[in-house]
Amino acid sequence: MNFRVGAIDFDEPKLFALLVARGGLVSTMVEDNVEEVAEVARQLTNDDMVGKESGELHGSIGHRMTESGNDAEGEVFANAAHAIHVHDGTWRHPARPFLATALEEVLGVRGFF
Repeated sequence: MNFRVGAIDFDEPKLFALLVARGGLVSTMVEDNVEEVAEVARQLTNDDMVGKESGELHGSIGHRMTESGNDAEGEVFANAAHAIHVHDGTWRHPARPFLATALEEVLGVRGFF
């Protein structure tokens, strides 16, 4: 099977490699979005939404990519011990969902959590 894009012919394996193989367009787009969500989450932990006392929460926000076969998966995380309590709230403190807010700001996604 061949596809014609502009003046360039791609056969199916070449198109597949361009789009979904490791380092392909889809993988790169996922990685770019994951990096941006992590950066926005870090910015949110610097402002009035979360407050910054020790900087531990801010410093614990990271991201990683996993590629297996044709799948590219990105993850943004905060591994400070108190991250879940800040994000989801407690009976004494309201939720300050910095990760969900970052995802909404970057991708326009709501209601996945």
